[in-house]
Amino acid sequence: MSFLVCAGNKVLLPDNVDPIPATLVIDKVSGKIVDIKPGVHHRDSLGLADDVEYIDAGRLTVIPGLVEYVPFPVGSR
Repeated sequence: MSFLVCAGNKVLLPDNVDPIPATLVIDKVSGKIVDIKPGVHHRDSLGLADDVEYIDAGRLTVIPGLVEYVPFPVGSR
């Protein structure tokens, strides 16, 4: 399996009204979140394999499941 780990101080989860510090483990093949760890865990403290992609979102807001939709016009006017 191939994983992506994203850690941030402001992660908005379904059970919380306000963002919380959290670390998400995502299966890159399915795109599904397979684990949510409370708190920000850095790469070295997780013991990740070298092929695991790690994103430190810092103070950026992470909203799992949100897909940004950008409409593009079709045809010309």
